[in-house]
Amino acid sequence: GVTGVQTCALPIYPAVYLWELLSEEHSLEELSFALVERFNVSPEIASEDVQIFLNEISKLELLEQ
Repeated sequence: GVTGVQTCALPIYPAVYLWELLSEEHSLEELSFALVERFNVSPEIASEDVQIFLNEISKLELLEQ
């Protein structure tokens, strides 16, 4: 791994995709559906991944409320 880089539980490509989607306002359901469509994962996995991602960027204060 790269020293000094903080890792996230979510793989990088879905995280990057979610970050790009957040340039516009979307509901949790819309974000989850986007992951299902793009990465062919189950709705349950997508929903969990969205929650993890939003929690992580909230901790970093990168998410506007």
